Amino acid sequence: MSNFFDQLDKKIASALEEDFHLFCEKCAGENIYACALVTDSSAMSLFFALNSEEALKRRIEENGNEAAEPYVRWSPSDWSYGDHLIKENKLGTVSNLLLSKQQQIKDGNEFYSFKKNVHKAMISALQLMNENDIFEKGNHREKITIFVSITDDTYAEEIENISAKILNPPKVYNNFVDRYETVSDIKEKAENHWKNKDYDLFISLFEKIKEDLSDTELKKLLFAKKKIND
Repeated sequence: MSNFFDQLDKKIASALEEDFHLFCEKCAGENIYACALVTDSSAMSLFFALNSEEALKRRIEENGNEAAEPYVRWSPSDWSYGDHLIKENKLGTVSNLLLSKQQQIKDGNEFYSFKKNVHKAMISALQLMNENDIFEKGNHREKITIFVSITDDTYAEEIENISAKILNPPKVYNNFVDRYETVSDIKEKAENHWKNKDYDLFISLFEKIKEDLSDTELKKLLFAKKKIND
């Protein structure tokens, strides 16, 4: 089986690079905030999705449920731009290879190894795209979160966090790993950083919830920024 995975990451990356440009055409003029490479719980198919702030806003307005925003924001299955928009996406060819290989598996240990290697190849493929600056570079790269996910699987959040840590700048990862925290949770964590004079971490947390800060908290944020610049 090892020979099958030797070039799998490169095959995935090559297919994604072609598809990615088509995705970007679909959401031209919008602000992309996340891209995800997703597999199913049996690792026999792949799909790629991305979303923009504008598309997210439209979806939340359609649903009329602002409380669901954190979950829709980070759920690739709920995103507006995916493989279904491209009739002949290149990633489908790789999915066919995975399906064919998965059907040859004979026992549970081999199946576990297969899934593990698919997940590893997915992360490696996105890393190759990172190295080729496919997801933009410089300051703009810090506005996009890249991760791997699994549909309908209890391991999904874990692999999302693991892959995000590998694939993103530290600031992007730190914001992502706290994605389901409430405003109160974030404020409590920020206050601990304030007390410890960890102003960088304090600022990164308060910037995430700037619209929910009181006048006093905004003054603290301004003070922390001045301390950093001194």
